[in-house]
Order: sequence, then structure tokens, then C-alpha cells
Amino acid sequence: MPNTHVSRPSAAGLVAAPWGSLPALARLNLAVLGVCFLGLVWLLWPLWRGDPDLSHGFAVPILFVILAAESRLGGDPRFLPRNHVTAAAGAAALALGFLCAGSAGLYGSALGPTHAMTCFFGSTGLALLLLAAWVALADENVRIISFGWPAVVALVLLPLSSPLPPGSYARLSIALQGWVTAAVTGTLGLFGIAAYQDGNVIVLAHASVGVTEACSGVRSLVSCVAAGLFLSAVLLRRPLARAALVVLAPLLALLMNYFRSLILTLIANARGDIGSGWHFGTGLAITGVTTALLAWAAVALRGRGKREGPPPAAAAALRRPRNQGALALALGLLAVLLVVLALARRPFGPPGAGAPDLEALFSQAPEGWQVSEGGDLGQFSAVLQTPYLIRRTYASRDVRGPVFVSIYAAYWLPNQASASLVSIHTPDLCWAGSGFSAEPLRATRSALPVDGRTLPPAECRLFSKEGSFTRVWFWHLFAGRLLIQESPFSVQGLLRLALSYDLRRGGDQLFVVVSSNRPWDDVASNPALREFFARTAPMGL
Repeated sequence: MPNTHVSRPSAAGLVAAPWGSLPALARLNLAVLGVCFLGLVWLLWPLWRGDPDLSHGFAVPILFVILAAESRLGGDPRFLPRNHVTAAAGAAALALGFLCAGSAGLYGSALGPTHAMTCFFGSTGLALLLLAAWVALADENVRIISFGWPAVVALVLLPLSSPLPPGSYARLSIALQGWVTAAVTGTLGLFGIAAYQDGNVIVLAHASVGVTEACSGVRSLVSCVAAGLFLSAVLLRRPLARAALVVLAPLLALLMNYFRSLILTLIANARGDIGSGWHFGTGLAITGVTTALLAWAAVALRGRGKREGPPPAAAAALRRPRNQGALALALGLLAVLLVVLALARRPFGPPGAGAPDLEALFSQAPEGWQVSEGGDLGQFSAVLQTPYLIRRTYASRDVRGPVFVSIYAAYWLPNQASASLVSIHTPDLCWAGSGFSAEPLRATRSALPVDGRTLPPAECRLFSKEGSFTRVWFWHLFAGRLLIQESPFSVQGLLRLALSYDLRRGGDQLFVVVSSNRPWDDVASNPALREFFARTAPMGL
């Protein structure tokens, strides 16, 4: 009996099918996703233009198109077998994409369309929806576009072009600031230059150099990772070479940012001015050198591998791509959800009349105490979205040594800023970014007594810096009621705040921070502290 078995060509031996073989529903889904892609570019464009950390985003749409064309027309197509694994992967990408895009709509309604959470979840959601469509079109029996490393990189570049979630950005920035400061200080010691580290500040004999967020290297790190991914997709074919370049990219970015910080510190030590000229010039030079080194590494790795030629053509029966009905349904539901949330959103307005006189909340220095103002807090007005900021520090001395009590207050009118934005800028984030280290506490929330009454429960923290400890207590009031504090590093916490407060708005906000080098029982009797809480009692404290 003759053998009637027909061998099935492997997924790697197929060629792309013409676009005209796609059914109408699949074409409609691709058109909608294309509009979403253009909408994301329109949303992120002002951020790319205004934030140097995101300037690499200008190239991402072009890189995406290049990688998509490489996946469609390149000489090494890779199609996916039609089995349960690819079906499950496409369905999971579709479900996660719907959830992320829906979350972006919630964040956009609560926090604004250009908030970092909105942009990040929007770009991630679009990348996942594109992944679901890409997996369906890369089926070996559909063969519209191949799915390989260029496809993965094209999709990953979308989230990399958007702002990172505030908590993730803060953790990364704080870690990099501390590493750069310590590394540069140690190198100066090897050179015989007197220097010591004070938080994120390098103290020299004649100057001090602060390693701020802009000097942390986040900008070059993300840009270099994006460049390394792209070069690995278009120039390299061997998996090992690609992995080597992807690993090399962030390491090279960190090393070059360290050299930049070291150069600026050496200039400052020579009594040079490292203002905008040197700061911008070294940044531009380091970016150019980093890009050139990364490109050279890609070319060097490329020379060690063999580029595969186009595979032989093989016939295959074309079928309808999977999940197109589900994808169309998800896109339709997302459109309805985004329209409803956009109509429900009330934009934040500029500050107006009606703010309390914050200076009137503070008393003069009690007898035996000296009072000082908190410096130029106006520099933080743009970040905090309020001009109503004030701080007073009361200092004295007793038998146990120096004692200080610092009181900080910030106020927002109704609809002036989101509760989530205010909750991000807490001591958990801001103090850590200033070089303080958080120490463990048994109780992180406590109802504190003052002047014969009990205050609403305060968030309690303990920070250390250069061997000294500072105790911190803070309150966040929304419409006169205590807001339960969420971690500024928690995505879920920010979403809970958005759903609980920002969608309904309408309330003013007061944020109060008290800090001291003594326990609360030692400073609660301070007359200035007692008068402050007596005057803020009508506001909810």
C-alpha cells in the first residue's frame, strides 16, 4: 500500500502571504490598532519634547515601523505553529492588554491624560493588544507577518517610550543616585582628593556636587537599553550575540554616566563652574560616545555570527487568523469605556481664591527657641502643583543637647491636584531621594496626643543620615478627613487612591509633616507645635 502521508513544512520554512489574503475583520482590527498607535504618539509627543528622560521616544515610532517591516519582509521569517500554546498566548495577551488599557482610562480620568501612570499603562496595553494581533497573524497557516526577535523588540519599545510609574522611577533613581555618589567619592579617594559623601552630595574642599535625579543616569539607561534592543534586532541573528548586546547596553550606560559624574566633580574640585554649560556639554558628549560604543559592539558581534539567507518558499493552506472576533470586541468595549471615562473627567483648574493663610497657622518663636524659614520652597511649586507651601523650624538646646522641631504644610484647593499626586510626594519618597535612609519602626501609624486631645492617626517614619536620626510624622487630609496613606511605590495603591478620591474630586487637601530629632513625647509640649495644631483643628487636624 503506498504511503499517503504528506510532510508538513516547518514554521521556519514558510514565506509571508499577501495582505490581500486577510479577511475584512482582521483588516479592520489592524486599522483600529493603527489609529491607537497614532493616538499614543500624539499623547506622548509633548512628554518627549518636554522631558529629557524621554527624548529617545521621538525615534520609537520610526524604529517600530522598521522592525515591523523587518518582520514582514526580512530574509529570516519565523512563523508560529498552530497549537494550544500559541492560542493561549494570544488570548492572555488580549486579556492583559484589555486590563492595562482599561486601567489607563481610569488613571487618565482621575489623574489626567499625560500622567505617568496613564501613559505607561496605555503604552503597555497597546503593546499587549498588538501582541495578540501579531501572534494571530504570525500563525504558520496565516503567514502575514513573522514573529521573532524583531517583533518582540518592536513591542517592548512602546512601554520604554513612556514615563515609568512614579514608584518604579523613584526606586531606580534613588538607587542610581546612591551608587554614582559612592562610586565617584571612592574614586576621588584613590586619586588623593579629599571628599566625603553626605547623602547624595559629594563634599569637596572648595565645593559640593549634588547628584540629582537628572544625574542619576536613568535617562541614559533607558535610552541605551532601547538602542541596544533595536541594534540586536536589526544587526544580529545569533541568540547569544543578541543576549550579549542587550546585557552590555545598561552596563555601558551606567559606566559612562559614572565617568560623566566623575568629570564634573573633578572640574568642581578645580574650582570650575559646572553649571548648564559643562553639565549639558558632558551629557551630550557621553551620549554620543555611548551610542558609538554600542554600535561598535553590535558590529563586532555581528561579524562573529552568520546571517541566514531567505528560506525556500513552501506552500501552506491559508486560514482565518484566530481571536479576531474577540479582538474586535475588546477594542469596541475599550472605546466605550474610554469615552465614558473621558466624559466623567473634570479637568483640574488653576489655583484661585479661597486658600487659607498658611503663615497664620504658625506662631512666633517661643521663649528660648529660634525660628527659621524653610528656604525657597517655591522651586517645588511646579512639581507639587501648588504655590501654597510653607515650613518653619524651631531650634533650641537642653541638657541633652540640640533639639529641633520642623513643621511643613502644603495646601491644594479643590480640583487643583489629584490626591494621588499629593500622596506620591511623601517623606517615603522625597526624603529617600535626599540621601536619608529609612529605618524600621514597630508602628508606622499612631494617634498622637497634643494639648489634651488626640490627633488623627499619623504616619510615623524614622530616617537616618550620617549617623543622626530624624523622626517624622505626617498627615494627608482630603476634604477635612484623613486620607489613608498608600505606598508611593505601589501601582495598586495609586489606583485605589484614584478610584476612592480622584474620580469624585471636590475636596481641598492639606499635607502636614512634623519632624524632630526627639521622640514625640519630648516635643509635644512645644508651644509652637501646640498652637499649630490648635489652628489646624478646624481644617481636620
